[in-house]
Amino acid sequence: GVSSAASDVYKRQCINKSTFTIPKPKYKIVYKDRNGNAITDDDGYITYDALSPGSSKAFTFYTSYVGNASKASISVEFDDDLIFDYIVSKNYTGNEYAEYMIEQNNE
Repeated sequence: GVSSAASDVYKRQCINKSTFTIPKPKYKIVYKDRNGNAITDDDGYITYDALSPGSSKAFTFYTSYVGNASKASISVEFDDDLIFDYIVSKNYTGNEYAEYMIEQNNE
């Protein structure tokens, strides 16, 4: 990271390795003490747009100095409501399970 008087700046990249378009992906950082206990966390949006399958997005986050934190973990999170809306908006035929089983038998 790049240090300043009050915080560090970090740049990371998120790659969508799924087959789904992910709307407004977020990151969550959990700061931990030497024993691995969570001290505090922070989150933000990687992008306000959708992240298409196979695409990537660079993002920057700033971290204020956090007490006795000696390490941190970062994860990507999705808005459950947006994912639900995406799934509900698909047109289903009712034959998806049968088609899946045919695919499995052909492998």
